[in-house]
Parts: sequence; C-alpha cells; structure tokens
Amino acid sequence: KNFFPTTYLLLFSDLTFSKNLKIEFRKKFEKLTSSKLPNESDEIRNIIESKKRIAEGVYKLQSLLRFNYIVHKYNTYYGFYRNLSGTACLITVFSTFYLPINYHTFKEFNLLAVFSLLISFLYLLFAKKVIVHSGELYGKHFINEFMEVSEKL
Repeated sequence: KNFFPTTYLLLFSDLTFSKNLKIEFRKKFEKLTSSKLPNESDEIRNIIESKKRIAEGVYKLQSLLRFNYIVHKYNTYYGFYRNLSGTACLITVFSTFYLPINYHTFKEFNLLAVFSLLISFLYLLFAKKVIVHSGELYGKHFINEFMEVSEKL
C-alpha cells in the first residue's frame, strides 16, 4: 500500500468503509473545497491517478483537522511507529557491527548492546504490521472526524 492510509481507505476498492460513506465523504469534500475526488468509475479506469487525486484531496483537509485532538493523537502514534522502525534498523546495524568489535577488544559481550539488538530485531519482525495497523487507525479516525466536523460547517 504505497499511499497513506486515508488514501487507500477512501478507494471504492477498499472494503473498510461502506460505499455510501465514501460517496457522502466526496460530497462533503466537494462542498468544502470546490474540488472533486474520483468516483468509482474514475477509479476503475485509472487507479494510480485516483490515488493521487485522493492523496491531494486529503492533504487539503489536514489543515481543517490539524487541531482535532483525536486525529492528532492517532497521527502521532502512526508517526512514532514509522520512526521507531527506522531507529530499530539503525540499532540493528550498529549493534551487529559493535558486538564483534567489542568482543574482540574486551573478550566479553556488552549486555546492553545484545539486549538492544534483540529488542530492535523483534520489533523489526512485526514493524510492518504495527505500522499498517496504526496507520489504518489514523486513517479511520481522520475520515470519521472529517465526517463529523464537516456537518458542523
């Protein structure tokens, strides 16, 4: 899934939300922004262009929901887990090189480095699932909060 979760959750081919909600979302989006998101037939004809247009549309809405507590909270979780995977990669690489050098020099293992390597490796085993899950939670809350907020405007 090469786009942010809100993009693929709003595709008609994704079954997370109902077709009716996606149609209603598009109506509210058009009313607020004077822009149109792709409909179901547009999506079937050109999925890549549809993803791009939805991503651009969601970007326009982010300023509307920027200070929404729930959206901010889930976006923070999503960002944290994405950043943690990069950090875990670095820790794994550095620890892999550090441990043999340390052992060769001092004839003992640094327990903190071993522990860091194990924890980061374990995280990396599940990182994709964790990131996708937290991203989808963010996307779901973003869409739901937009539907709620747009009714008040």
